Amino acid sequence: MDLRPRTLVATLVIALAAAGAVSAHMAYSKSMPAKDAKLIASPDHVQVWFTQDPEPAVSQISLEGPNGEVSLGETTTPLIECRALAAVRVVPPCVVRRGRRPACVRKSK
Repeated sequence: MDLRPRTLVATLVIALAAAGAVSAHMAYSKSMPAKDAKLIASPDHVQVWFTQDPEPAVSQISLEGPNGEVSLGETTTPLIECRALAAVRVVPPCVVRRGRRPACVRKSK
């Protein structure tokens, strides 16, 4: 008996189950300044809202400016509106963009 069809079906079922689990994770919802905002001056801070409560141990926010990655100040997660707010202090002018990781906000040129 050829096991290839069974193996293919089992692999497909596992892949679909994994895709469903991944889609249930926290994701970027909005930010202030808004995603893709072109700023003349650097803001004092960036606020980011997520679809679920952020988990600081596994969540990551990074910013990129025209000269590469920007060092961040303290990140805070207030208890009010906890479903989603993380605030970070920033320095250079920026564009806020959603990064590859769900909790990631990036700045670029």
